[in-house]
Amino acid sequence: MNHDQEKLLKRAQDALVQLNHGACDDAAGVIHDLMKEVRQLQDKLERLDAPEVA
Repeated sequence: MNHDQEKLLKRAQDALVQLNHGACDDAAGVIHDLMKEVRQLQDKLERLDAPEVA
């Protein structure tokens, strides 16, 4: 492998690492949002299950 090919390979690897980190950050954001939604739904269910105060 010549020097130019090595440089190109290194740039491609760096780009993949950056892409992977970005995808992980995006996934973490989506998971965070979903967990918030789940908590809100759990709160609603608990309110529905709670006995009515007369």
